[in-house]
Amino acid sequence: MNESRYSAPTTGVQNPIVSPRLRFRSIRMALLQCLMLTLIAATTMAGSAEQLYQQALDHYRVLDKQPQRHRDRAPWVRCIEGFQQVLQHDPAGELAPKCLFLIAQSYHHLYHSHMMVRDGEAAIKHYRALLEEFPNHSLADDALYMLGIFYLDELHDRTAAQTELQNLVQQFPNSELIPRATEKLVQLEPSRDSRQSLRRQAGKKSMTAVRKTVGDAPPAAPTTTPVVEGKTVAPIVSAPLPTTKTTEKTALTPLATGKRRSKPAPAQTKGGVPTLAQQLGLGIGRIVLDPGHGGKDTGAISPSGLREKDIVLNIAKMLKTTLERETGCQVLLTRSTDRYLTLAERTAFANAKKADVFVSVHANASENRSLGGVETYFLNLASDPQAAREAALENASAHKRMSDLQSILKDLVLKSKTNESSRLAHDVQNRIVTRLRERYKDTRDLGVKQAPFLVLVGAEMPAILVETAFLSNEQEEVRLADTDFQNTLSRGIAAGVTSYIQHLSAERPISTASR
Repeated sequence: MNESRYSAPTTGVQNPIVSPRLRFRSIRMALLQCLMLTLIAATTMAGSAEQLYQQALDHYRVLDKQPQRHRDRAPWVRCIEGFQQVLQHDPAGELAPKCLFLIAQSYHHLYHSHMMVRDGEAAIKHYRALLEEFPNHSLADDALYMLGIFYLDELHDRTAAQTELQNLVQQFPNSELIPRATEKLVQLEPSRDSRQSLRRQAGKKSMTAVRKTVGDAPPAAPTTTPVVEGKTVAPIVSAPLPTTKTTEKTALTPLATGKRRSKPAPAQTKGGVPTLAQQLGLGIGRIVLDPGHGGKDTGAISPSGLREKDIVLNIAKMLKTTLERETGCQVLLTRSTDRYLTLAERTAFANAKKADVFVSVHANASENRSLGGVETYFLNLASDPQAAREAALENASAHKRMSDLQSILKDLVLKSKTNESSRLAHDVQNRIVTRLRERYKDTRDLGVKQAPFLVLVGAEMPAILVETAFLSNEQEEVRLADTDFQNTLSRGIAAGVTSYIQHLSAERPISTASR
């Protein structure tokens, strides 16, 4: 019987054997389906990354056009987090170098406003990441230029700035940033031969930025922050940023153009020498706020029944929020509810948490109801009779004995960090008065004073006590009950602490090991 071996058996049961041609066709279909699914997944991921990027970029642009918000830390952090999400979705995609550049720009902006060392290090890290991972991208020359500007204007490191700008000239001879880099290098006073060489390389290019446009987008006004689309990015403090259709590099913002800003004067001793904290390069990372009194200890009580413990807790909570936003520091409260703590427990908490700054918040009181104003104390022997009375009143709940006098005096001498506490007290007092007088013109400045407050004894960090206003004063009692007044007080204290941090940071070196 001449029968194909693939024909169905005579039993009528279907043959399970499949022909090679049919099997190959099935395999090919399966592979095509896998490929299609992969392409769909890739397209979905790309779409998701593009959407995330556009959202972050939109937020960045809105923020960049609102100078009044530039000192707020939270919006810049949201920008950074948005671009980091895009990097997580597509770390090697076309959006990655744009995200690296914008993250660097955001940190650059934060350092410019707050002078926090970690922000500066992050800016340098992301500029360098773009250069190392995407050396041929159109933003690579921008990253090099911005590194030079960062070293020059923010860190005042002329040698490092010169190195980065020279790298730009050598590695990107056709960059539109060459004229600017050349101008900066001339300002850095290189040798005469080097200056002539740089000018020759700049050629006949104008000393203003050359526009580089792809597409039909109209050129941006030179006075606005440049926005780059398509293959570039929209800038904040300096160079161009990317959007999605066109790329154009235009004039950089004032920070990017290298305009020098005055640097905060460093805290110094009377002899003009930097303080010990500055000499050791110490910075601020954790702040402890101490709302005075609490629990069974009500503190001062106003004629209408307002209790100091309640008022200062509200102020401390507002202050915590503001400091976290403005400084990026971790901020802790000795108490966040109405509970009793001894004076020793408060500084012990700060020491255990290894705080860098301790601020105790109080409301004042006096038998003289006409007395009003704000004053700030740091630990020392009383500077005047009124300060002595204030210290006696606040120390009444400590239950210390005369036998403790020697250890207390030892703390005054060895642990008070008088210079740093004095600087912190002056910064806080000045900023509180300035903020209050913007709305309350009759605010009285009672100044910075010294007194042996036990709540400050034993603190292993700069420590101050702020007397915000007088509950015994009729007008200030009404103000202390007002949340707007409390908020103004908290913003004043926060501004003072931020100023102190900036004074320290002004002399802190940023590591350049990654150069």
